[in-house]
Amino acid sequence: MVARRRQPPPFHDVGMANIRWTKIVQAGWIVVAFVHLPITAVFAAYGVLDAVELVLPVLAQRSAGGTPWHPHHVAERYGLFAIITLGEGVVGTVASSGDLLGGDGTHWTWNAIAVVIAGVGLTFGMWWTYFMTPFGDILAHRRGRGYLFGYGHIPVFIGMCLLVVVLAPFVTVIGYETIGHRHQQHMLEELDTR
Repeated sequence: MVARRRQPPPFHDVGMANIRWTKIVQAGWIVVAFVHLPITAVFAAYGVLDAVELVLPVLAQRSAGGTPWHPHHVAERYGLFAIITLGEGVVGTVASSGDLLGGDGTHWTWNAIAVVIAGVGLTFGMWWTYFMTPFGDILAHRRGRGYLFGYGHIPVFIGMCLLVVVLAPFVTVIGYETIGHRHQQHMLEELDTR
């Protein structure tokens, strides 16, 4: 029993390497945040720190021959993050269409309804498309592609977030056409009464 306590647990070295490198990178981010540096030095530090953060897990894991992970658990975690990201799409769609509802939020126009239906429909379409793919089974059969799965999700999540950004100009144009037109009519009516 005493001999077992003195032996480091499996993957102890990988965990310690992750902790050490994470501390170093976090110290670098703190320096960049609080020290007044020239803009070129800030961009260079961002590039170096970003690269280290992206490469760190691969290098630390490789030194131990990899660590155990459950493919379905990893796929579930990324799926939960996708749900959070898509939920932001629904919230953003509804929030951006608030101006289409008039001052008190009771003037529903067909344009406002179309924007909300389009935004929520696109969001649920992306949800359906994302969860139609059995990522857990794919990772179980191709465990060597775990990093590709993880890093490949960065552009996927960015694309999900861009849904709101893409819809915002349409909301602005439709808002101008409906609310702007109503505002112009109100202004003209005021001028006519004078």
